[in-house]
Amino acid sequence: MKDAYTSGFAMGLMPDEDLSVDQWAEKYRMLSAKASSLPGRWKNSTTPYLVQPMQVLTDPRIQRVVLMCGAQLGKSELIANFLGWQVDISGGPAMIIQPTVELAKRFSRQRITPLLEETPRLKAKVPAARSRDANRTMFSVEYPSGIFVLCGANSGSNLRSMPCRFILADEVDAYPLAVGAGSGDSEGDPLSLAEKRTSTFGSKRKIVMTSTPTVAGFSRIEKEFLQSDQRKYFVGCPLCGYKQELLWAQMRWENDDPKSACYECESCKKTFTDAHKTKMLRDGEWRPTAVGDGKTAGFTISTLYAPAGWITWEDLVNEFLRAKEDSTLLRVFCNTRLGITYEDDMASKVNAQDLLKRCEPY
Repeated sequence: MKDAYTSGFAMGLMPDEDLSVDQWAEKYRMLSAKASSLPGRWKNSTTPYLVQPMQVLTDPRIQRVVLMCGAQLGKSELIANFLGWQVDISGGPAMIIQPTVELAKRFSRQRITPLLEETPRLKAKVPAARSRDANRTMFSVEYPSGIFVLCGANSGSNLRSMPCRFILADEVDAYPLAVGAGSGDSEGDPLSLAEKRTSTFGSKRKIVMTSTPTVAGFSRIEKEFLQSDQRKYFVGCPLCGYKQELLWAQMRWENDDPKSACYECESCKKTFTDAHKTKMLRDGEWRPTAVGDGKTAGFTISTLYAPAGWITWEDLVNEFLRAKEDSTLLRVFCNTRLGITYEDDMASKVNAQDLLKRCEPY
């Protein structure tokens, strides 16, 4: 017993490791076979474009981090890594917001539970889930140095529930325009309500927003991204070395055959396939393309950058060819694959003045 007390006292005197989120994930994070196609130890080399977004999460100069991306590129895993780092290193109150309460339940089961139970470093610090244990439920987890809660953007009471140092807002373009809209008791924008929970933490707060975008001019994540320093991921051409952002306009194929998919370099005009993508991603770099406000780091990336074995350029060309004549499918392709907003012709033609002219007494 004495040895146990002595050991515990000695551990308490040890300073916490000084690790950024990406360093913590590389050293400790384990991926579950239940939630990942690549179970086992987390490797930053698999998704090198996530390294800098994780690094700015511990940059004291940055208070807001915005990720406007295509689907299935690792946004949710970045949030999970940040939570793991918070539990193990930082502590403090955090709130994870999903579009609805049901999606919050799904995120808890598919992301939070595997994170806490498959990573030994966290399993030792967080109590096991028990039906009568108030310290860990589907919507909240308490641990020695903090707490995090999960909620839906459609629940005003949850968004007002507690002061938070960290707000992790996932898929913000799917949030309702206002909490309680249509009920006669609207409480306003859910993202604004959540941000007010961080006011007492000042410059120590961190607000993370991720989403695939929706319609141009109506997209929350696009608005937030445009106020940031707008970082884009530049990769080198395997033929001439010229670094460029991968754009759909540079994709090439012949005779509507997805198997001929290749990319034309902006500089040397030669084409190459995604067989080179692993090295391209590894040697890539984020470059800011706007000044921003100095406190918001914004990142945008499309599924053209998906790691080898995930989604190929052939897959993307095939999807585009099926979607190009159907505006609904094309919008989904632009939003979820290219990570850009969709230009809706009707939306661009309607403005407030035209709508006001149609007002009638009711």
